[in-house]
Amino acid sequence: MTPRSSLSLHHGRARVVAVAVAIFMSSGCLSYEKSQTRVALDKKTGIAHVQVTYWNLASTENGRNGQREDFEQLDSLRRSDPYFLSSFLRSPGGGRASKRKVWVEKGQIHASYTIQTSDLNQIAEGWSADTTGYRYVSMLEISKTNGQRTTDEKPTVHWPRRATELIVGERDPHFAEAVPFLPEFRESLAVRLKRSAPKPPPKAVKSTKSTAKKKSTKRSTTH
Repeated sequence: MTPRSSLSLHHGRARVVAVAVAIFMSSGCLSYEKSQTRVALDKKTGIAHVQVTYWNLASTENGRNGQREDFEQLDSLRRSDPYFLSSFLRSPGGGRASKRKVWVEKGQIHASYTIQTSDLNQIAEGWSADTTGYRYVSMLEISKTNGQRTTDEKPTVHWPRRATELIVGERDPHFAEAVPFLPEFRESLAVRLKRSAPKPPPKAVKSTKSTAKKKSTKRSTTH
């Protein structure tokens, strides 16, 4: 990232962008039951490590074709750094993608990602920072936080500038209206995840010459 004379983690005017409730995109038809966001602020480097986990991903589409589009977009965001960053940041160079994971557990799809940025205002999911501190505006229901809830119209949390860790848990009160992914898409995802999983390193093969030498040495010592 290009160095800046003043990092927006500590300076600059906040900008709050209202975003549609979606997972891994600025607009779309994916939903999730609940999530947790943890932002670790490194005061020495000015870097924010943003880690988000989503539980029980679902679609808002009933039809097979609509669910297929949601599924393929989710998988593209899992695999492609540029596509992922363009969906989650307000500018392409606003941060760096780190760990990203999607997994299936007990028939449900879950996901997590990590972004590193020197400007918390670059995160296009309700985050902002200014001289008064840090703020998060939710489009859902805030279930837990270590910050101070405000009386704003939308669920909002504020932290002072001295804060080093920002935590927000959310839940979708209308998740009952979401549609679980069809079994074929869950199975397809499981297959793709298995293919992309890192392969274990090959086992070391003992050299036949080394083995023969050891046997020869053993015979010479017995005579």
